[in-house]
Amino acid sequence: MPITVDLIIDALESLGGEGHLDEITQAVLQRAQKPYGKTPENTIRARLQNNCSESKHFIGEDLFVSVHGLNARKGVWALRQPHLNPSNPDVVFDGVDAFESEEGRAVLRTHLRRERSRQLIREFKKSLKEARCEACSINFEEIYGSYGADYIEAHHKIPVSQLKEGEKTKITDLAPLCANCHRVIHKNPGMTVDDLAHFLAKNDNGSDQRKSWKEAVVAAIDRLVKRNKSPEFKRAELISIEMPYIIADAKSVGLTPSQTLSRVLQELRDEGIIEFTDNSGSYKSLL
Repeated sequence: MPITVDLIIDALESLGGEGHLDEITQAVLQRAQKPYGKTPENTIRARLQNNCSESKHFIGEDLFVSVHGLNARKGVWALRQPHLNPSNPDVVFDGVDAFESEEGRAVLRTHLRRERSRQLIREFKKSLKEARCEACSINFEEIYGSYGADYIEAHHKIPVSQLKEGEKTKITDLAPLCANCHRVIHKNPGMTVDDLAHFLAKNDNGSDQRKSWKEAVVAAIDRLVKRNKSPEFKRAELISIEMPYIIADAKSVGLTPSQTLSRVLQELRDEGIIEFTDNSGSYKSLL
Protein backbone atom coordinates (compact mmCIF):
# COMPACT_ATOMS: atom_id res chain seq x y z
CA MET A 1 0.00 0.00 0.00
CA PRO A 2 1.53 3.37 -0.95
CA ILE A 3 2.22 5.99 1.70
CA THR A 4 -0.39 8.65 1.07
CA VAL A 5 -0.67 12.28 2.12
CA ASP A 6 -3.69 11.33 4.23
CA LEU A 7 -1.55 8.93 6.25
CA ILE A 8 0.99 11.69 6.88
CA ILE A 9 -1.76 14.10 7.98
CA ASP A 10 -3.06 11.43 10.39
CA ALA A 11 0.44 10.86 11.74
CA LEU A 12 1.06 14.58 12.31
CA GLU A 13 -2.29 15.03 14.02
CA SER A 14 -1.47 12.13 16.36
CA LEU A 15 1.75 13.98 17.23
CA GLY A 16 -0.12 17.18 18.04
CA GLY A 17 0.33 18.81 14.62
CA GLU A 18 4.13 18.83 14.54
CA GLY A 19 6.93 16.28 14.60
CA HIS A 20 10.45 15.36 13.60
CA LEU A 21 10.70 13.37 10.37
CA ASP A 22 11.74 10.29 12.36
CA GLU A 23 8.64 10.61 14.57
CA ILE A 24 6.39 11.17 11.55
CA THR A 25 7.84 8.11 9.82
CA GLN A 26 7.25 5.93 12.88
CA ALA A 27 3.67 7.18 13.23
CA VAL A 28 2.98 6.63 9.52
CA LEU A 29 4.34 3.06 9.60
CA GLN A 30 2.04 2.30 12.53
CA ARG A 31 -0.85 3.11 10.21
CA ALA A 32 0.38 1.96 6.81
CA GLN A 33 0.01 -1.54 5.41
CA LYS A 34 2.89 -3.37 3.79
CA PRO A 35 4.37 -3.27 1.28
CA TYR A 36 5.38 0.39 1.53
CA GLY A 37 8.83 0.20 -0.05
CA LYS A 38 12.38 -0.06 1.28
CA THR A 39 12.81 3.65 2.10
CA PRO A 40 9.53 4.91 3.60
CA GLU A 41 11.30 7.89 5.17
CA ASN A 42 12.34 9.13 1.73
CA THR A 43 8.79 8.68 0.47
CA ILE A 44 7.38 10.64 3.40
CA ARG A 45 9.93 13.42 2.90
CA ALA A 46 8.96 13.63 -0.77
CA ARG A 47 5.24 13.83 0.10
CA LEU A 48 5.97 16.59 2.62
CA GLN A 49 8.02 18.58 0.11
CA ASN A 50 5.48 18.03 -2.69
CA ASN A 51 2.85 19.62 -0.46
CA CYS A 52 4.91 22.50 0.98
CA SER A 53 4.74 25.79 -0.94
CA GLU A 54 8.27 26.79 0.17
CA SER A 55 9.77 23.72 -1.46
CA LYS A 56 11.07 23.70 -5.04
CA HIS A 57 9.34 20.31 -5.32
CA PHE A 58 5.90 21.76 -4.56
CA ILE A 59 3.29 20.25 -6.89
CA GLY A 60 0.29 19.50 -4.69
CA GLU A 61 -1.68 21.23 -1.94
CA ASP A 62 -0.06 23.60 0.56
CA LEU A 63 -0.55 21.31 3.57
CA PHE A 64 2.79 21.23 5.40
CA VAL A 65 5.50 23.61 6.61
CA SER A 66 9.14 22.91 7.42
CA VAL A 67 9.61 24.41 10.88
CA HIS A 68 13.38 24.84 10.67
CA GLY A 69 13.86 25.26 6.95
CA LEU A 70 14.15 22.89 4.05
CA ASN A 71 17.92 22.39 4.07
CA ALA A 72 18.02 19.98 7.00
CA ARG A 73 17.73 16.39 5.77
CA LYS A 74 15.71 15.38 8.80
CA GLY A 75 13.86 18.46 9.93
CA VAL A 76 10.74 19.18 11.92
CA TRP A 77 7.50 19.40 9.98
CA ALA A 78 4.06 20.74 10.94
CA LEU A 79 0.60 20.96 9.50
CA ARG A 80 0.18 24.28 7.68
CA GLN A 81 -2.99 25.17 9.61
CA PRO A 82 -5.42 23.50 12.01
CA HIS A 83 -7.98 21.09 10.57
CA LEU A 84 -11.41 22.10 11.77
CA ASN A 85 -14.11 19.61 12.66
CA PRO A 86 -17.03 20.56 10.37
CA SER A 87 -19.56 19.00 12.76
CA ASN A 88 -18.27 21.09 15.66
CA PRO A 89 -16.53 24.37 14.77
CA ASP A 90 -15.58 24.77 18.43
CA VAL A 91 -13.15 21.86 18.16
CA VAL A 92 -9.82 22.37 16.46
CA PHE A 93 -7.10 19.89 15.69
CA ASP A 94 -4.43 21.92 16.82
CA GLY A 95 -6.21 23.98 26.40
CA VAL A 96 -10.29 26.72 34.95
CA ASP A 97 -10.52 25.18 37.90
CA ALA A 98 -14.23 24.61 37.40
CA PHE A 99 -13.98 24.25 33.64
CA GLU A 100 -12.83 21.07 31.95
CA SER A 101 -13.20 19.52 28.53
CA GLU A 102 -12.73 16.08 27.06
CA GLU A 103 -9.84 16.04 24.61
CA GLY A 104 -7.95 13.44 22.66
CA ARG A 105 -11.13 11.58 21.60
CA ALA A 106 -10.72 9.67 18.34
CA VAL A 107 -13.30 10.94 15.82
CA LEU A 108 -14.18 8.74 12.84
CA ARG A 109 -14.51 10.76 9.66
CA THR A 110 -12.30 10.07 6.72
CA HIS A 111 -9.48 9.64 9.26
CA LEU A 112 -9.03 9.10 12.97
CA ARG A 113 -7.88 12.42 14.36
CA ARG A 114 -7.16 13.90 17.75
CA GLU A 115 -9.41 16.69 18.95
CA ARG A 116 -8.43 19.80 20.85
CA SER A 117 -11.02 22.01 22.47
CA ARG A 118 -11.00 25.57 21.20
CA GLN A 119 -13.47 26.49 23.93
CA LEU A 120 -11.13 25.16 26.61
CA ILE A 121 -8.28 27.26 25.22
CA ARG A 122 -10.53 30.34 25.21
CA GLU A 123 -11.57 29.72 28.82
CA PHE A 124 -7.96 29.17 29.85
CA LYS A 125 -6.84 32.47 28.31
CA LYS A 126 -9.79 34.31 29.92
CA SER A 127 -8.70 32.94 33.31
CA LEU A 128 -5.23 34.51 33.06
CA LYS A 129 -4.56 37.74 34.92
CA GLU A 130 -2.33 38.82 32.04
CA ALA A 131 -0.90 37.32 28.86
CA ARG A 132 2.60 36.67 30.22
CA CYS A 133 4.80 33.76 29.19
CA GLU A 134 5.41 31.36 32.07
CA ALA A 135 8.88 30.48 30.78
CA CYS A 136 10.48 33.80 29.79
CA SER A 137 8.05 36.31 31.45
CA ILE A 138 7.51 38.29 28.24
CA ASN A 139 4.23 40.12 27.80
CA PHE A 140 3.95 41.19 24.15
CA GLU A 141 1.89 44.23 25.12
CA GLU A 142 4.93 45.67 26.91
CA ILE A 143 6.93 45.37 23.69
CA TYR A 144 4.38 45.99 20.91
CA GLY A 145 1.77 48.02 22.75
CA SER A 146 -1.81 47.39 21.64
CA TYR A 147 -0.57 45.33 18.68
CA GLY A 148 0.63 42.64 21.07
CA ALA A 149 -2.13 42.94 23.66
CA ASP A 150 -3.49 39.65 25.02
CA TYR A 151 -1.39 37.52 22.67
CA ILE A 152 -0.37 34.25 24.34
CA GLU A 153 -0.45 30.56 23.42
CA ALA A 154 -1.80 27.66 25.49
CA HIS A 155 0.66 24.81 25.99
CA HIS A 156 -0.57 21.32 26.88
CA LYS A 157 1.78 20.04 29.58
CA ILE A 158 0.64 16.54 28.62
CA PRO A 159 0.64 16.32 24.78
CA VAL A 160 -2.82 15.78 23.33
CA SER A 161 -1.45 12.83 21.36
CA GLN A 162 -0.74 11.04 24.65
CA LEU A 163 -4.23 11.46 26.06
CA LYS A 164 -6.44 8.40 26.26
CA GLU A 165 -10.05 8.56 25.14
CA GLY A 166 -12.19 10.09 27.87
CA GLU A 167 -9.33 11.86 29.65
CA LYS A 168 -10.10 15.46 30.53
CA THR A 169 -7.85 18.48 30.35
CA LYS A 170 -8.10 21.10 33.11
CA ILE A 171 -6.58 24.49 33.61
CA THR A 172 -3.76 22.98 35.66
CA ASP A 173 -2.75 20.94 32.60
CA LEU A 174 -2.07 24.09 30.57
CA ALA A 175 0.61 26.78 30.64
CA PRO A 176 0.73 30.23 28.99
CA LEU A 177 3.71 30.48 26.63
CA CYS A 178 4.89 33.01 24.06
CA ALA A 179 5.22 31.66 20.54
CA ASN A 180 9.03 31.35 20.80
CA CYS A 181 9.07 29.38 24.05
CA HIS A 182 6.19 27.23 22.83
CA ARG A 183 8.15 26.33 19.70
CA VAL A 184 11.35 25.61 21.66
CA ILE A 185 9.56 23.23 24.03
CA HIS A 186 7.99 21.29 21.15
CA LYS A 187 11.35 21.19 19.41
CA ASN A 188 12.86 19.46 22.46
CA PRO A 189 10.73 16.43 23.43
CA GLY A 190 10.59 15.94 27.18
CA MET A 191 11.37 19.58 28.01
CA THR A 192 8.99 21.07 30.57
CA VAL A 193 8.02 24.69 31.11
CA ASP A 194 10.02 24.68 34.35
CA ASP A 195 13.05 23.30 32.50
CA LEU A 196 12.97 26.15 30.00
CA ALA A 197 12.29 28.81 32.65
CA HIS A 198 15.25 27.54 34.69
CA PHE A 199 17.48 27.61 31.61
CA LEU A 200 16.47 31.15 30.67
CA ALA A 201 17.09 32.39 34.21
CA LYS A 202 20.77 31.49 33.93
CA ASN A 203 23.57 32.99 31.92
CA ASP A 204 26.00 31.11 29.68
CA ASN A 205 28.22 29.86 32.50
CA GLY A 206 25.28 28.55 34.48
CA SER A 207 25.27 31.07 37.33
CA ASP A 208 22.10 32.92 38.22
CA GLN A 209 22.49 36.61 37.30
CA ARG A 210 18.99 37.89 38.00
CA LYS A 211 19.99 39.73 41.19
CA SER A 212 22.81 41.66 39.53
CA TRP A 213 20.55 42.37 36.56
CA LYS A 214 17.90 43.65 38.94
CA GLU A 215 20.32 46.02 40.59
CA ALA A 216 21.55 47.23 37.19
CA VAL A 217 18.00 47.79 35.94
CA VAL A 218 17.02 49.70 39.10
CA ALA A 219 20.05 51.94 38.60
CA ALA A 220 19.09 52.46 34.94
CA ILE A 221 15.53 53.39 35.93
CA ASP A 222 16.89 55.87 38.44
CA ARG A 223 19.00 57.49 35.71
CA LEU A 224 16.02 57.68 33.33
CA VAL A 225 13.76 59.18 35.97
CA LYS A 226 16.32 61.86 36.80
CA ARG A 227 16.97 62.58 33.12
CA ASN A 228 13.25 62.76 32.29
CA LYS A 229 12.47 64.69 35.49
CA SER A 230 9.46 62.44 35.81
CA PRO A 231 8.79 59.11 37.56
CA GLU A 232 7.49 57.69 34.28
CA PHE A 233 9.68 55.85 31.80
CA LYS A 234 9.32 53.39 28.91
CA ARG A 235 10.75 49.93 28.41
CA ALA A 236 11.89 51.11 24.97
CA GLU A 237 14.04 53.77 26.67
CA LEU A 238 15.72 51.12 28.81
CA ILE A 239 16.58 49.19 25.66
CA SER A 240 17.66 52.05 23.41
CA ILE A 241 19.45 54.21 26.01
CA GLU A 242 20.34 52.15 29.05
CA MET A 243 20.87 48.58 27.83
CA PRO A 244 24.66 48.92 27.28
CA TYR A 245 25.05 50.28 30.81
CA ILE A 246 22.81 47.56 32.28
CA ILE A 247 24.89 44.86 30.59
CA ALA A 248 28.12 46.49 31.74
CA ASP A 249 26.88 46.82 35.33
CA ALA A 250 25.58 43.24 35.42
CA LYS A 251 28.75 41.94 33.72
CA SER A 252 26.51 39.57 31.78
CA VAL A 253 24.85 39.85 28.40
CA GLY A 254 22.60 36.88 29.13
CA LEU A 255 21.04 34.70 26.49
CA THR A 256 18.53 37.32 25.35
CA PRO A 257 18.96 40.75 27.01
CA SER A 258 15.48 42.03 26.10
CA GLN A 259 13.85 38.93 27.58
CA THR A 260 15.99 39.17 30.71
CA LEU A 261 14.92 42.80 31.02
CA SER A 262 11.26 41.78 30.78
CA ARG A 263 11.70 39.22 33.57
CA VAL A 264 13.41 41.80 35.80
CA LEU A 265 10.68 44.39 35.14
CA GLN A 266 8.08 41.80 36.13
CA GLU A 267 9.99 41.10 39.37
CA LEU A 268 10.16 44.83 40.12
CA ARG A 269 6.41 45.13 39.51
CA ASP A 270 5.74 42.18 41.83
CA GLU A 271 7.87 43.83 44.52
CA GLY A 272 6.06 47.17 44.19
CA ILE A 273 9.14 49.04 42.97
CA ILE A 274 7.52 50.04 39.66
CA GLU A 275 4.05 49.86 38.18
CA PHE A 276 2.76 49.38 34.64
CA THR A 277 0.83 52.50 33.59
CA ASP A 278 -0.57 51.91 30.08
CA ASN A 279 -0.49 49.71 27.00
CA SER A 280 2.40 51.46 25.31
CA GLY A 281 5.12 49.93 27.47
CA SER A 282 5.15 52.76 30.02
CA TYR A 283 6.04 52.33 33.68
CA LYS A 284 6.16 54.51 36.79
CA SER A 285 8.89 54.33 39.40
CA LEU A 286 7.54 54.05 42.95
CA LEU A 287 10.93 54.54 44.60
